[in-house]
Amino acid sequence: MKNTAKLSLLIILLCSLGCAAGTESIRAENPAQQPLAIRNLRTMSNEAVTDLAGKWSGGEVYVIVHPSYYLFFHDKPFSIASADGKNIVSSFIETKYAETGPVIMLMKEYEKAELDFISAAREKGIRVIFLIPGNYSNSPRYLYTEGPDEYTKYLNGLTQGSDNFVYLESMSVNTGKMSKEHQSLFLNFLKQADIRKVYVGGGYIGRCQKEFYNFLAHNWSKDNIAIIPEISAFSPDDLTDPAAKMLLTSDLKLNKAAVSVFIANGGVRNLNADNKPNLVNTPLTDIIR
Repeated sequence: MKNTAKLSLLIILLCSLGCAAGTESIRAENPAQQPLAIRNLRTMSNEAVTDLAGKWSGGEVYVIVHPSYYLFFHDKPFSIASADGKNIVSSFIETKYAETGPVIMLMKEYEKAELDFISAAREKGIRVIFLIPGNYSNSPRYLYTEGPDEYTKYLNGLTQGSDNFVYLESMSVNTGKMSKEHQSLFLNFLKQADIRKVYVGGGYIGRCQKEFYNFLAHNWSKDNIAIIPEISAFSPDDLTDPAAKMLLTSDLKLNKAAVSVFIANGGVRNLNADNKPNLVNTPLTDIIR
C-alpha cells in the first residue's frame, strides 16, 4: 500500500508540458564550430544510403532525440566546464555541488544513463540515429558559443567515428519536429533497411521527444515503436524536488520502476493521440544502474 500511494503521489506531482516554448532568433555563425564526425543521412549519396540500409537490414534501430539537451541547451543556474580532457557530460556527472537537490541529481542520472547507453551501442555495434537540434550552433539557446564546439566535441568523442551512428536534424533547438524533407528521408531509410523495431530515447519526455514520437506513431506501425524509460529524460522545468526524489532510489540512483510507472500512467499525456506509448526495457539498458 505504501508503494502504491507513493507512485500515485508521483503521478499527481509530475506533469509533462509542451516542447520548449517560443521562437528564437539566430546568432551569427560560430567560427569555432567543428563538423560532426557522424554521417548525416541527408548528405549521404544514394549509393552510401543503400549500402548502409543493407548493413542495417531487418534489425532494430534506436533514435536518440536531442542527446544531452539539458547540459547544452537548458538554462541552468550554474555552468559546466570540461576539465582534464573530459567532455561536458562526464564533467557534470563527476562534479559534486554543495547544494545539489533532487532535480539536479536526477538530471545527473539521466545524463549518465544516456552516455552509458551510447557507449555500449558503439562497443556492441548497435544502430543509432541521432536527432540533432537543428542549426544548434547559431541558436541563442546553445550554452557553449565561446571556444571549441563542446556539443560536437562530446558527440564525436562518444561515437568515435563508428559506422553504426547516423543523424538527421530537427527543425530547430526548440522542437523535435523534422522538416518534410527529413521526415521523408527518415521513413524511406527505415523502409529501405527493413527496420522492424524503433526504440526512442532522449529528451524531453512530453516535449521534443513527444513531437518526434507523435510523427513516428502516425507514420509507422505503433506495435513496432517503443520508448525506453531509462534514457528518456524529463525536463527539469516539469519537476519539483519532491517529484524528482520519487524518481530516485534511496541511494540517489535512477529508479527505473518509478520512471516506467509514471510514463505508463499519463506522464506523457497525448503522446499518441489515442493510446499510451509502448514502453520497453531492452537488453542494452542492463548497463544502466
